[in-house]
Amino acid sequence: MKKIYQLILATFLLIITITSTGQVAYSPVVESLTQEITEESLMELENPLTGTVPTIIGGEEYTIATRNAFTEGNEKAAQWIYERFEEFGLEPWYHEYDANGTNVLAKIEGSEFPDQQYIICGHYDNMPSGSLAPGADDNASGTVAVLEAARILADQEPKYTVIFALWDEEEYGLIGSEYYAEEAADNGDDILGVINLDMIAWESEGDFMVSITNNELSNDFTMNFVDIINLYEPEIENNFITTTASDHASFWNEGYPALLLIEDMDDFNDYYHTTADDISILNLPYFEKLSRAAFAGLITFAFDYFVEMEHEALLSGPSTAARQAKLVVEDLEEMDGDDNEPRLYYSVNDEEFEYINAYDSNEDTLFFLIPGQPMGTSVDYYFAVQGDDGGYVATLPTGGRGVNPPGTEAPGEFFSYVVDEIYNGEYCSENTPLDIVDNGTMTDTIFIEDEGVILDVNVMLDITHTYVGDLVVSLKGSNEEVAALTIANGGGGDDFNETIFDDEATQSIINASAPFQGSYQPQQPLSVFDEADMQGEWVLTVTDNYSSDDGTLDDWCLILQYGPVSGVGTDAELATENSMRVYPNPASDILNIKLTVNEKTNASIVIYDMFGRGVKSIRQQNFNAGNHSVITNLNGLSDGQYIVRMESENETLTKKVIINR
Repeated sequence: MKKIYQLILATFLLIITITSTGQVAYSPVVESLTQEITEESLMELENPLTGTVPTIIGGEEYTIATRNAFTEGNEKAAQWIYERFEEFGLEPWYHEYDANGTNVLAKIEGSEFPDQQYIICGHYDNMPSGSLAPGADDNASGTVAVLEAARILADQEPKYTVIFALWDEEEYGLIGSEYYAEEAADNGDDILGVINLDMIAWESEGDFMVSITNNELSNDFTMNFVDIINLYEPEIENNFITTTASDHASFWNEGYPALLLIEDMDDFNDYYHTTADDISILNLPYFEKLSRAAFAGLITFAFDYFVEMEHEALLSGPSTAARQAKLVVEDLEEMDGDDNEPRLYYSVNDEEFEYINAYDSNEDTLFFLIPGQPMGTSVDYYFAVQGDDGGYVATLPTGGRGVNPPGTEAPGEFFSYVVDEIYNGEYCSENTPLDIVDNGTMTDTIFIEDEGVILDVNVMLDITHTYVGDLVVSLKGSNEEVAALTIANGGGGDDFNETIFDDEATQSIINASAPFQGSYQPQQPLSVFDEADMQGEWVLTVTDNYSSDDGTLDDWCLILQYGPVSGVGTDAELATENSMRVYPNPASDILNIKLTVNEKTNASIVIYDMFGRGVKSIRQQNFNAGNHSVITNLNGLSDGQYIVRMESENETLTKKVIINR
């Protein structure tokens, strides 16, 4: 890695919020292939590349004592890499861009999308500039991980073309990757994403923390990559950095999505650019995990293990009726059916998950019905769909596993709602405006006297400031938890203009530009306050990290959704005689009809409009004595009043229903 000349490090851990589309799918194939990367297989390549042992290059024994760009060792290292690609069964090539520099590349052509490509890369040149430069971490580690990816993928057939690239002269200004990226842009190459590996084997704190770059251009690519890490290597934690100090920046400059995976920048290699950067300082379990994570990301992208899923989360409220949940799945016809058809899993009051299948579908939309629950109940739920005969499973929220049937291992996050009386409240500071202390810290407190259990927290922030990139703003709740709203975002831009921090917003504050207007995901999720008692002190802290910029906290408010301290509602009344009940009422998309029949009878159920015209025939069948539930969709019926009529051999029952969308 070349000298770092631009770095903004997020010192708070960013926890990724749920996205609504492009869910990362779990694949047993990916799981299996990643296990082929081991400490032993990594060191088989690391040892000769760092000169720890001699190797054979061009049929002759040679020790690679240095890979510095202006040495014989650099040329020999390039040839050694070329020969490894050949050994794996690939057809490599040299990209010679000037008299001194040579990149080494190989590729696997995509079976379905050969003109679109993903790149996994690292630089093989190193420092210092003397005759000895093992560069075990910087960057034999990244080079070896790229070679391992090539070895394992060589006999696979990815959908997209995969390019394995090892760059020269990174240490002298990203020269090799810049030449390649510029040529790729000039040629119109369709590069969908670049995974750059630079220094992935040093770790001294035992926390498996990594740093990952992100920018607005690469946000979707990077967020998916993080989801993949969480799925396959959950022990790894990450923070986000912005740096142009490695080869991913060459692709940023040409408009291509790219990311850098690097060891934690708060735990940087003590032996950076010295002759002591040898294999003795490597953390091999860490090296293995990061190599596996990068490889899992590459396979997931190259094999397109993603499922486009959309769902509008169910809202908390007092209805004890069954709740309809709609899931839109792109290319639904390709999902596995029968016993492995899509599922909705739900858990009541943190009990074990049960599952239901869709009761109806309309093109790519599935309709599920979660059973009604009594007042005071909390419900968690998630979706699972499976494809390729068990080749992958995707859950929404992402992170679940299990195939045949799908989704038997739950993700780490769920959609949730509460069946109870729900209230909304807005609580604003009575102390503003307040000066923001230049190069200092100020706090302001809102005390909430009302009692209630937090279901959702949003924060409105209104700040006048001439350099918002200086600011760190955090909120401490009544439960003493702390969430960072923004950490040094926005650069030299001005102001937060009645900005709403909302976990459900579509854009993160990290990737937005000042002035900040509208809704943004906060730096850390406000869900840390969920289920807390709202009563008490809520403290906003604003820290200005640099001098010479004045500002004012003009206003701030808490926007809370909350329920009573304890649910005291009662179950919905159920009919005990011959009866019919319809719900929800008003209805929008579906209608649930509850029947109680005292003796076996043949009956029809029809919906009539207010002119007495039958507009939808629902059911004609024999009903045995007992309770029955009939579900129907209301597709094709316009808003208005209708009559649901059940006519049997001995009795006619009617109920009025309103359709209101």
